[in-house]
This record gives sequence, C-alpha cells and structure tokens, in this order.
Amino acid sequence: TEGDEQLTGSGLLIGTPLFFSPELGRGEEPTPASDVWALGATLHAAVEGRLPVEDRGNPIATLAAIAAATPASLEHAGPLAPVLERMLELESVNEVVERLRGVIRVQEEIRRETLESQRKRGREALESP
Repeated sequence: TEGDEQLTGSGLLIGTPLFFSPELGRGEEPTPASDVWALGATLHAAVEGRLPVEDRGNPIATLAAIAAATPASLEHAGPLAPVLERMLELESVNEVVERLRGVIRVQEEIRRETLESQRKRGREALESP
C-alpha cells in the first residue's frame, strides 16, 4: 500500500555482513564452506574479543574487505588457533567439505556392497537344502 516500506527485495542478502564468508563478499553462491567460515568468524570473535575482519562502517566496504583480506591474527586462542585459522581459510574449508563428501560416497558404496552381500547370502540360504 502507499507509504509502506519494502522490507525485502530480490537479490538481497539477509544477515550481518561481518559474518559473511569471502565467497558471499564476492557475490558468489553460498556453499557449506560459507557456514564453516561464519562459525569460524563467530568463534574468532568469542575467543579474541574482536572480529576476524574490521568493520568498515559500510556493508559493501565490509564485504569487499572480507572477500580480499586475511583474517586478523589470533592472540588468545591457544590450542584453538590452528582450528580457527583453518576454518577461516576458505580454500581449506572447501577441501574439508570435499573430503567429507568423499567419505559419504565411500559410506554409500560400503552400504551398497553390504546390502548386495546380504542379499546374495539370503538367496544362497534359500537355495540350499
């Protein structure tokens, strides 16, 4: 109706830009790695008391910084440092996601082979006197 503000729009992202992953900052489609990066950013903020990328005061500038910047160094993370660093390295996160997909493929193959083996034994048991 007249005077109402439009609250949503086509192509808009919902969320806090400071927790968007680098691929979202580049305008790419989100992947499971995007969620890992966002979790890493959240944990970084909790452990370090600051975000991995500085707020630029403007959502577009912040997204550009996330897309191009290396996350801030870790000073208080202790043994969590390597984990957080890996979570905030997009390439390594994508590698982890691909490895997990590989594990799922292997599990599915084992399941198929197991079912086939069970079916074969069942047929053999029915055929034997």
